[in-house]
Amino acid sequence: MPGATTIELTDLVPHRSDASGGRRLAAHLGLLAISGALVLHTWGSPLALPVLVLHGIVLCALFCAAHECVHRTAFRSRGLNDGVAAVCGIVLLLPSRWFRLFHAAHHRYAQDPEHDPELAGWKTATRAGIVLHALGLHYWWAMAKTIVCLALGRAEQSFLPPAHRKRVVAQARLHLLVYAAIAVLSIATGSLVAVQVWIVPALLGQPFLRAFLLAEHTGCPQVTDVLANTRTTRTNAAVRLLTWNMSFHAEHHARPQVPFHQLRQLHAALGPRVQIVGRGYARTYLTLQSARWRVHV
Repeated sequence: MPGATTIELTDLVPHRSDASGGRRLAAHLGLLAISGALVLHTWGSPLALPVLVLHGIVLCALFCAAHECVHRTAFRSRGLNDGVAAVCGIVLLLPSRWFRLFHAAHHRYAQDPEHDPELAGWKTATRAGIVLHALGLHYWWAMAKTIVCLALGRAEQSFLPPAHRKRVVAQARLHLLVYAAIAVLSIATGSLVAVQVWIVPALLGQPFLRAFLLAEHTGCPQVTDVLANTRTTRTNAAVRLLTWNMSFHAEHHARPQVPFHQLRQLHAALGPRVQIVGRGYARTYLTLQSARWRVHV
C-alpha cells in the first residue's frame, strides 16, 4: 500500500529553523549534562538507581532528536541535521544513514505488514514477548546485529537503494571503530565513565522509550490513511520537550516535512481529522490491553 495519505494545508508553511532546533537541542543536552553529573555524584549511593533511570530516559530520548534530524527538519542546515543524527546514532547504536532509509520506508508504507520495515519480524505477542519488548532487549540485540552485518558489507535490505549502500556500510564500520576506541580507552585508563553515563543508563532508559514508541501505531488499523493508522497522544509539556513533540505522531505522518516546533499548530489545523487521539500514555496503555499487541518476540 504505497503512498500514504498526505494532507494539503496551504495555511501552514513548514518553517525549518536553526534557532528553534538549537534551542531544543541545547535544552536536551543541558538536561543530559545535569542528569549525567548526578549519576557520577550519586554512584554507589542509594540514590544511584533512580538517578540512573532518570539519566537513561533523557539519554534514550536522543532517539527523538535523531528522528527529527533524519527528516532534516530539526534545523535549516542540512549539515547540522546530519551531524546531530550521526552523533545521536552512535549513542543509540542507530547508524543515521541506515535509519534515514529505514524510516523513509516506514513513512511510505506505514502499517502495511508486507512492506513497512517497522513491522518486519513482528507477531502477536505472548505476555513474555511483551515483557521482553518492553525491556528493550530486542532493540539492542537487533541493532548490534544490524551494525555488524552492515560493517561486513551485508546491506541487502529492500529499503537500502544500491546507490546508498556503500556509505551505509562505511558508517557502520565507523560505529564499530568508535565503540572499540571507547572500550580500549576505558580499559587502558581503568575508567568506568562510559559504563556509568552511557551503557547502564541506556539499558535502564530503553524500556521508557519502547513504551513511548509503542503508542504510535499499536492497536491502530492497518489502512493507508495516516490519520487513521497512527495515534497522537496527549501528554504534558515535559514529555513534549524531551521527545521533540513526537507525541503529535499522526500529524507528523500527515506532513513529515513540518518541523517539530510546528506540530502543535498542525494538530490544531487538522482538528477532528486526526482519528485516533490517546488521552495520556497511561490511559492509552489501558486501552491497548484489549487490542492484539504485536511486538518483536
